[in-house]
Amino acid sequence: MNKDLQEILVKLIEFRDKRNWKQFHTPENLAKSISIEASELLENYQWGSQNASLENIKEEVADIFGYLLLLCNDLEIDLLTETRKKIAVNSEKYPVAKAYGKSDKYEKKASDIIKEKLNRLPNRVAHIEQINGSITNLYYVTQNTFWSDNLNRLIGDGYSFELFDILQKESYRFHNNSIPKGNARFNKLGDVGCDMDTCTGILGYKFFKKQSGDSIYDPIHVIAAILDWAGVAKNERGYISFKVF
Repeated sequence: MNKDLQEILVKLIEFRDKRNWKQFHTPENLAKSISIEASELLENYQWGSQNASLENIKEEVADIFGYLLLLCNDLEIDLLTETRKKIAVNSEKYPVAKAYGKSDKYEKKASDIIKEKLNRLPNRVAHIEQINGSITNLYYVTQNTFWSDNLNRLIGDGYSFELFDILQKESYRFHNNSIPKGNARFNKLGDVGCDMDTCTGILGYKFFKKQSGDSIYDPIHVIAAILDWAGVAKNERGYISFKVF
């Protein structure tokens, strides 16, 4: 750890331990305290910047920083290392050419990547190997839909490409952007293994618009193979691990 950060951390721990407050400083409570202090910082701007108190802002920033250092210490997180890593990730996620001067969030959509790759193929048809070694054909049906002969249920003109974007967006909630695939064959929607912490559950709720307790169709074996073929994610045993663009 940086020498200055270490010095401040030592003083914070000494202050805490002399008052027997360590018992209250669980990671959960420290995270809550960070949020509370951030709200108090924001309160300075409640009625506009002209009413903000610089002295109060300094105090709230110091409180936030102190709680953050204690949280990182308890969880054995190297704050500087993780910050450097996050800057590197954001540099890839928000390239200057795409994000310059824009405040809206930029990300390259999984659906666009798949469409671009299909458009480069003869007849816009891809032959994709699944994780079990079998081959499925992927067809570009309309501007907004696709089809595969390993998908058992045709929906209108096919499946909407939005399906891939839903999973991609949800992947940011998961460690290393890896979502458990789940299983709808033996589970109802909402059951463990088929809930919002799995690909099958996410699609059940957000794409198929089903309700908890419903039986749902599970296309994940094909979807995972398509994402892997397009270079959007890695098709692993039990997981779909998305890449950051």
